[in-house]
Amino acid sequence: MIRGAIAFGLVLKVDENLIPEKYNLQVITTTALTLVISTTIVFGSMMPLVQKKLVPPKEDEAHEYDEVDSDDANDTSQADDKKVN
Repeated sequence: MIRGAIAFGLVLKVDENLIPEKYNLQVITTTALTLVISTTIVFGSMMPLVQKKLVPPKEDEAHEYDEVDSDDANDTSQADDKKVN
């Protein structure tokens, strides 16, 4: 997020005299702002997925709705059956 703010700030500080006439400063500013906002939204919304894949929860932090391996589920159900019998 801070890189986007720096990029947009640098675009705003560009001197109009340094840009050739065929380039429009408003187009450059709008393009930079669009890129910053779109990448922030896209990559920001992907962060929970990336975090879930890279940093799995610890056993004591696991929730009921988290995925459970089928082998673990079978082991648990068999252990419950043994307790009942």
